[in-house]
Amino acid sequence: GDDAECTFRPEITARAKATPRPRRSAAELSAGDALRKETNRRLLMLRREREERAAHAFKPTLATTTTAESRLRIASDPGAYLDRLRADDENRKAALQRKRDEHDENTLAEFTFTPKTTKCPAYITRIARGMALANQGRRDATAPDKPDWR
Repeated sequence: GDDAECTFRPEITARAKATPRPRRSAAELSAGDALRKETNRRLLMLRREREERAAHAFKPTLATTTTAESRLRIASDPGAYLDRLRADDENRKAALQRKRDEHDENTLAEFTFTPKTTKCPAYITRIARGMALANQGRRDATAPDKPDWR
């Protein structure tokens, strides 16, 4: 029953029969195969590294003369250096102030509470004004002079 399904029949070729090979022990098989496998792995790794280095070789081109100009431009325009510094400082301050103003506006937009107030009667406003004037006069009169330390 099982033989009908198995169609493969291994055969040793005449060439394999003709070349005598020494038999290897279990230790030689295990250590030798492991050594051969490790050697092949290292060779493959070195070959890949060499190919990658060849593909990604960086060769910079150096410019012998530069046309770049310094941001400070001290050599080309030394007189305007301080003016440029002042202008940059003013621009920086203006941008900072704009940011502060925008932040303040955003903060105030969040505050939605507005209390409902009623106007005080006129006689209470007159009394408060008179009290404020009286207190101001009293503060001016009672201001202590500095002692004279001689």
